Amino acid sequence: MSWQTYVDQSLLESKAVAAASIHGLQGEVWAKSPGFNCTPEEVKKLYSCLQKEDVGDMYQIGITVNGTKYTFVKKTDHGLYGRGQGGHSGVCICKANRTIVVAVYEKGMQPGACYSVVEKLCEFLRTSNF
Repeated sequence: MSWQTYVDQSLLESKAVAAASIHGLQGEVWAKSPGFNCTPEEVKKLYSCLQKEDVGDMYQIGITVNGTKYTFVKKTDHGLYGRGQGGHSGVCICKANRTIVVAVYEKGMQPGACYSVVEKLCEFLRTSNF
């Protein structure tokens, strides 16, 4: 399966994700939704945050994806989560072995459903050594 197929079928067709991209750990874009343009710099910052033990500064800095700033909510072993202004949108970033998946949800979508779809794809990529 191509990287674009993962974005289109595994993420967007779920209807739990509004836009998404898959990147290498250095920020290079492997696949993305039309108009969803996470810069390599944004992805490198996300990867750096995923490596940190202490993410206390993230509550002040927030998460920027596709030029949009989100309020930092939490970090897990493999993910970062943020909420958009007004709480109707958000972002989920998950790291596999060699990839980072970035996905956003919009008003009318359930955050938990977005998280589940993205985390499931990342788990598959981890077990496939990506």
